[in-house]
Amino acid sequence: LARTEIIRAHHQATIQEYRNWGVWGVNVMAEMITAGDDRVCPICEALTLKNPYSLDDAMNLIPVHPQCRCTTIPFEPGVDTLIH
Repeated sequence: LARTEIIRAHHQATIQEYRNWGVWGVNVMAEMITAGDDRVCPICEALTLKNPYSLDDAMNLIPVHPQCRCTTIPFEPGVDTLIH
């Protein structure tokens, strides 16, 4: 339970930081990524297919379930990303 709540707090702080970037004119969305291994659950895998997310939609997205290992990375529309 503690690990899951730490992940939730970290994720919400990360999304807030993405919002803060707007002060400098950097407007981003959030892209959800999984651990990419054979332990990724079907729910999390399906949510990655809906990328990218608005920051409002992403705020309470993670953790999806207890012991969720997903995270978000910034996504700037029109800019190629390294992870897909």
